Amino acid sequence: MLVGSRYGVSVLNSISQDRWGQRSATTMKFTILMLGAAAIAMLSFELRTASAVELLEGDIVVADFGADLIIKVDPNTGNRQTISGGAVGSGPFLSQVRGLHIDPTGHILVTDADLRAIIEIDPATGARSVISSATHGTGPQFSAPFAIDLDASGTIYVTDLSQDALFRVDRTTGNRALVSNASLGTGPTLGNPTGIDIIDNGRAYVGDQVLDSLLSLDLASGDRIDLSSASVGSGPSISSPFSVISVSDSEVLISDASLSVIRINPLTGQRTTVSGAGVGSGPEFVDLRNIARGEDGTIYAVDEDLDAVLRIDPNTGSRSIVSSNAIGSGPSFFVPESIAVVGTLVPEPSSCCALLLLSFAYLMVRRATMKQLV
Repeated sequence: MLVGSRYGVSVLNSISQDRWGQRSATTMKFTILMLGAAAIAMLSFELRTASAVELLEGDIVVADFGADLIIKVDPNTGNRQTISGGAVGSGPFLSQVRGLHIDPTGHILVTDADLRAIIEIDPATGARSVISSATHGTGPQFSAPFAIDLDASGTIYVTDLSQDALFRVDRTTGNRALVSNASLGTGPTLGNPTGIDIIDNGRAYVGDQVLDSLLSLDLASGDRIDLSSASVGSGPSISSPFSVISVSDSEVLISDASLSVIRINPLTGQRTTVSGAGVGSGPEFVDLRNIARGEDGTIYAVDEDLDAVLRIDPNTGSRSIVSSNAIGSGPSFFVPESIAVVGTLVPEPSSCCALLLLSFAYLMVRRATMKQLV
């Protein structure tokens, strides 16, 4: 038979090679498509992260209540750059920004008292999008949203000065629910709750300007416990606290209207002055507002009258100006209200997906090349 002849074998080999060529071509086309998709994904990631303002670990971010700007401050030079607000970024215009939080991916969440909303800001573009407001999400509406924090699952918690309440907000849907107020939870009634810091055991530390106290608040029941106040603990008095920062089980930092940073032991209520009120050298606080803590333990503060960011040594209380309208270049401060320090950032999923696509495409090319060599 012809099939048994060398011509038959040659014909079969020709058919086999032709089919292999078709499969190889198909494989290569698919691989090219995969490479293209990966390149587009990587380009998209690069475009999204490439910006005149790049947030790095240790950078300082300030929300300016007067200028309606979110500003990056270089902790080494004091130079300032607008991240969002004014002519920078798309979306709703900022108006009376109060609270500020940076999530693990570097996205910035702020509360806006005039918009009565939570706004998310992409630091790469400055673009602003509404997470929750009267027109985004269901549930009781904000009146005067103030401080903002996230728990480990990404759920948002916001204090409201006007409603004397703590809200829980679903970051995906914007839906809102009351966690604690005069009708929810037992214990001292909230009155102008300000700073909030979520701790790991389902509780939050909250400062209260009417009670002049540091409270522990159960996020499930809304129950409140007075941890430190005129009637609990000893040391310098708490007077209209702003920020609340949990450092450890036995240490919480607050800033308050007494123009001082106070260290509180939540186990005993004992209070000591860290900086201000005669403790520490350097420029005196004039209108101290919020504070933040770097991963190295350094404390940073904003002062609305000095129009400045200050660095505070947690051991000596000494103060120095990091950035002001006289120190560093960039947009001027008008009413610097809130402050945060960029921590360790987690890469966003898109970059990981792009790398997986590239790896898969590389393997396909290598496999096709090896088969052609056989």
